[in-house]
Amino acid sequence: MAVVRLRQRLVFCRSLLALVKAGVPMTTALADMARVQSRALRAALRRAGARLQTGATLAEALDQIGALVDPATRALLAGGAESGRLEQTLGRRVKQLEEAQRLVGRMLVYSIYPLYLLAALVFVGPLLSLPAAMQTGACNGSLATIYLRNMFGMVGLVAAIVTGLLALPLLVAALGLEVDADRVLLRMPVSGRLYHDLYGMRLAGGLSTALAAGVEVIRALRLASEGMSSPSLAARIGPASDRLASGGSLTDALAEFGVFDPSALGQVVVAERTGELDDALDRIAQELSESVLRRARLAAFLVLGLLVAVLLAAAVAKMLGVIFGSISGAYQLPDRIDRL
Repeated sequence: MAVVRLRQRLVFCRSLLALVKAGVPMTTALADMARVQSRALRAALRRAGARLQTGATLAEALDQIGALVDPATRALLAGGAESGRLEQTLGRRVKQLEEAQRLVGRMLVYSIYPLYLLAALVFVGPLLSLPAAMQTGACNGSLATIYLRNMFGMVGLVAAIVTGLLALPLLVAALGLEVDADRVLLRMPVSGRLYHDLYGMRLAGGLSTALAAGVEVIRALRLASEGMSSPSLAARIGPASDRLASGGSLTDALAEFGVFDPSALGQVVVAERTGELDDALDRIAQELSESVLRRARLAAFLVLGLLVAVLLAAAVAKMLGVIFGSISGAYQLPDRIDRL
């Protein structure tokens, strides 16, 4: 299966929205977009167009291009087509994908700025260990040689730590510990609120789009819940749907997930009374998106700040070793003279 990035999904949905607005038939729209895709995606889009020509529904046709359209989006677009709101549904989905891309970009920026401090430590840190290396005679050669050796050692340490952090999710997946890891992240002081807001943003955004597309509320809740992509919260989809099926309110069902604070749930209560659920949920998703950005910036600075503090402490410890070693040597000098 072809690997598809978020930007490719966004471009596909934007193009499809433009063609739908222009009144282009769906089969023609898929054929037009197939001309600018890779070989695998081109074949998938052509298969989707062929399915439509044989009388298949939009959902059945979109099943052929799963790489470009995730299951939640396929269900939402199918609901929009059935209710005659395909253009509105596509517009909301494009807006959500744009927000997701902006979120990813901002998080990358937040992680880059602290890296400048880390880079400074990599280059300045070895200078702090030069006196210790020269006094002990552990390293032979010029100052430049000693500095380069220490710098490469610092680079290796930083690279090992970063590689370990990046490989951790793969290790968790290989051991089948995704649910346990997700629970731990949701309970930790800093990452807990970040992941609560992230899952809440996805839930509110998906539910808003589904309701605007005319999807029945229980099915909409299931689609939006699956779109959270939370291994641990997936077990709460059943109880939340049962609350709705037994006559409970949407607010009660959303409270089952524990990702909305009282303020957000209060907005849902009011929206249920006024009949403006999709707009209220869209506003909640935007508010949570801003909260995710703030918490991601804080988490990035805390993690990299901790890393810098550890590496700096190691370098300072070497300097103090040199200082106190020199003082100790001065106190021992009279004894050495007496022995001579």
